[in-house]
Amino acid sequence: MLFDRTHNIEDVNANMKDQDVILGGWVEDLRKMGKMTFLTLRDVTGITQIILTDELTKTVEGITRQSVVRITGKVQDTRARDFEYEIKANEISILAKAVHPLPIDPIGRLESHIDNRLNTRALDMRNQKLHQSLKSGIMFWHH
Repeated sequence: MLFDRTHNIEDVNANMKDQDVILGGWVEDLRKMGKMTFLTLRDVTGITQIILTDELTKTVEGITRQSVVRITGKVQDTRARDFEYEIKANEISILAKAVHPLPIDPIGRLESHIDNRLNTRALDMRNQKLHQSLKSGIMFWHH
């Protein structure tokens, strides 16, 4: 399956209401509430909330955090205070399921020993704090 996306998360905004988008990234969090599931999706550019209805919720049963997914959906307004907009998914594809439990917590909720972090550097790069530090360092040296 191709990973053809129309936008990075940072390119999507509330002014794109009712526009169809295809996004891809890592599942950062999943919260089931009744017949709906709220999926937090992260790519290298940002983070957004995806709404899954009952039918699509069945598709992601058993999915683990940090799994790679492709989402097709429509931009809509949100009541969530952490996001300017949300995506109501009409299709989700699981491209790669993450091993669970992960050797480290890339979100940074749990502390990891430095040896584990160094052995799993690729996963550790998903830690937003580390990612921002490295990005700032790169920007400093390029300007």
